[in-house]
Parts: sequence; C-alpha cells; structure tokens
Amino acid sequence: MQNDNSTAFAKRQHDGRIVEISDTQRSVEHHYDNRGEETRQDRKSAPCIGLKKLNNCLKRTLIAQAVAQIRPLTDQPNREGVLTVVDLCGGKAGDLQKWCHSARLHGQKLCYALIDISEQEVARARHRYDSLSRSDRELFERALFINANAFDVEQLEHSADGALSSHFFSQTDIVSCQFALHYAYESVASASGFWKVVERMSHTAATESPTLLLLSHPCRRRVLEWCAHYANLRDRAVQENLLDNSVCGIAFADPQIEKLVAAQRTDVCHVQLPTHGVCYRFTLLGALDQCPEFLLPPTNVLHSAAQKEASFHCSFSHTVDQLLGNAPAGSSKDARQPLPGNVWLSSTAAREALWQASEISLTTDEYAVACLYTYAMYVCWPRTLSKEEQDEKNCSSSKPLDGAAAVPESDVANGFHNLVPVSSVDFATAAHSVDTDAAGDDQKVQSQPNKSLETGGSPLKKQKRCSSSTKEKKAPTSAAFPATRRSNRLRSKK
Repeated sequence: MQNDNSTAFAKRQHDGRIVEISDTQRSVEHHYDNRGEETRQDRKSAPCIGLKKLNNCLKRTLIAQAVAQIRPLTDQPNREGVLTVVDLCGGKAGDLQKWCHSARLHGQKLCYALIDISEQEVARARHRYDSLSRSDRELFERALFINANAFDVEQLEHSADGALSSHFFSQTDIVSCQFALHYAYESVASASGFWKVVERMSHTAATESPTLLLLSHPCRRRVLEWCAHYANLRDRAVQENLLDNSVCGIAFADPQIEKLVAAQRTDVCHVQLPTHGVCYRFTLLGALDQCPEFLLPPTNVLHSAAQKEASFHCSFSHTVDQLLGNAPAGSSKDARQPLPGNVWLSSTAAREALWQASEISLTTDEYAVACLYTYAMYVCWPRTLSKEEQDEKNCSSSKPLDGAAAVPESDVANGFHNLVPVSSVDFATAAHSVDTDAAGDDQKVQSQPNKSLETGGSPLKKQKRCSSSTKEKKAPTSAAFPATRRSNRLRSKK
C-alpha cells in the first residue's frame, strides 16, 4: 500500500529559492497547465454542465453565507469595510464573480489573493480579473495572483515580494479551498502544511472578528463505497475510457487497495487504510482525466486536525443530498418549503443560491457524483479571546437557527452496498439520514461514540430504471446515498 515513504520529490527554483515538489504535484500541475481555454459557449455545451452548475450554486451558497457572517464585524471602525479573502488552490479564479457579487451586496471592498501551483491557471486567473467590468474591478483594493504551493508556508512568505505576508497573514477574514483539500493529503507533511497556511492566515490582532474557512471536498466514505461497488463490476482491460458510470470513474492507484476495498462486503469503513497518502485516479467526463487525488481522513479526524493544528471549529459539514432535501415541485417563490440546509443559513442570498441549486436538472449519474462531496464551514476566533470566550462562540456558531431541526453532520450513515435498480434521485431519506463514519473509522477514534450518530436512514424501494439518452450503469445506492426515486425539485434529465 502507498504511504508517505513512497512520495518522490524533485527540486525546482521558485522566486530565487530551491523548493521541493512531489511527482504527484507535478502531475496535477501538468494536468491543469494543459487544460484548454474555454469560452462561455464551450462551458454551456460541455459534458456534465448540470453538475458544474450545481457545484457553482453550492459554492455561491457558502460564499454568500460567509460574507454575511463577516460583514457586521468588518463594519467596525478599524476594519474600514474591507473583506480580506484568500483563495487557496484557486485555479483560474472561477469564484471571482461570486466574491464580487457578495461583496457588492454588503457594500464591501475586497482584498483578494489567489494561490495555485499551476502557472497557467494563475495566468488565466489574472486574465479573468483583467476582464472584469469596471464596476467589479472597483471593488478590489488589492488583488494578488500567486503561482506557488498553497501548502507551503515558507514558500508563501517569500512569494509576491512579501505582499502576502504583509497584507494577508494574520489578517484574513475568509480562507476558501474548493475541491482541492484532497491534494494536501498526499502526505502528513503536506496536510500539516495546509493547516499551517490556514492558521497563519487567521486573525491574531486584538479584534473580535473571526476567520472563516470554506471547504468543499470528497467524502472519504462515499469514495470508498463508490470504489467498492464499481470495482466488482468493471473490467479495466476492456473499459478504455475508464468511466464507472456515464460521467465518472474512480480507481485506487494501488491494486492491493483496490482489491481490499472490493472484497469488503459489509461496511467499507472497516477497511484499514492510512489517513494520508492513499492515492486514487479520478476521471470526470470533459474535465479531469486520471487525475491523482488522495483519500481524506474520516470526517471527525478532519475536524480534529482543524481544531488541533489551526484552532478552527467546524460550524457545519454536510453532503449535497443533506443540504438540498426534497422540496415539492411547483412551489411558488413566495411559498417555498425550506430546504434542510437552510437551518444553517442566515443569509437570504445564501438561501436563494441553495434553492437555485435544488432546481438544477441532473442525470442520475451526475447526481451520484455530486453526492461524493461535502460542503463545510469552519470558524476560528482570534487568540486574543480567552478559551472560555472562544468555546462559547464556537458553540453558538455550530448551532442551527432557532426553531429549526439540525441536519446531521459528517460523512454517511449507511453504506450503499444494499444495491437496487436506479431510476432517479431521491433526497427524502438522505435529508434525515446520518452522515458519519461512525459505523467504521470514527468508532476507532472516539472512545465514547455519540448515540445520535448510530441511527440509520429509511429503507429503499425498488423501482424500474428510467430511460435516458445516455446509458447509465447501475449506481451504488442506500438510504444515505439516495437514488431510488425521482426528486420533485432536483429533476433528472431524460
């Protein structure tokens, strides 16, 4: 099996310094460097466009909520209404307009820094910034686009002639890392580097303003369950496109791990795998081709790392199906039934974005891919506050709004090893299922497992497969990975 000792490094010069880069980092960098330029029309006609729209709406939900939470604090006299944002592994700045929209909505200026290991992606990000409208450009008091390893504090200290250290270290309001945390878990050192960077960005000044961390990342358990299911179905020798269903393929780089996961017949979390260095190859039609990614630790281990290494407390952490639920079709805009994720959202703009996400049409296979991911927000209060004050604020920030029922946290309650024919998506059971690794990895970590984490979802009912223009393979399903009946709101394409 792969571990930290298997990581190979090369040296290169960066800003006059010699830095190390792993083979996997070079592979990821090469992949993103060689992505073709896309026009707006190209994006609209691209495969998996529904999935991309969904991800964008959910990222907009996170950003809108974060800016709304920070805004009252940035209005303090010494803050001057400037929102400081660091976009780790920000790529070609796909979220730039989202930040502009939220800042304008709350009358904020932006001090923005994007960091990415791909030189070409950073160049594309600068071009996107240069192409903003005049009114959007006027929102920025400062904008930095830095080609560097986002998991290396020392490298960042010397980047952009020290501008990052001067204007962002210990001064950042929001750190965002979207769909990239899994790259940090190539090794213990790299993961620790990520949390060190996040910790260095967070507030240390004498202020009551917190720093928020926004994450979207693959859920460990769901990746394992996906691989366990499809490893028993596929024949890689004849499957030239390496897709498991019509849009996505995931396979561990180490054949031993692939066999070990495939052989697990009950709960995949019983498979003993390291928390770092477990590589899998991810393919998404029209976007990624055999890109190396790394299995993240169980959710409670991730929360613990955030708290111990960077002093960040998890405010919420939910998978896509838990956020969206099952809203009835035909609801008017003025008479909408609330989505489960709304219990954590105080921002009207965030709730609107979440509702728009629930109305996007997806194929069954696209929805199965969407359900691999968790969206999370963490909060860190300045270290100038006493431990009691921080604990009180952390407790308050992790509670749902008054009068609302909380959506359970973490990964997944039941595996999707109870396979049934798939017709379409079903959020109803997922919205109330437990999302955790408690059935496996989490129990090994917690000496006193929370009883609320042990409940399961509703039983599934078999239904006939719906017809589709693209033949879809049977997807993994369970009460926690729903795909057995049509959702009224998030409709399947036919």
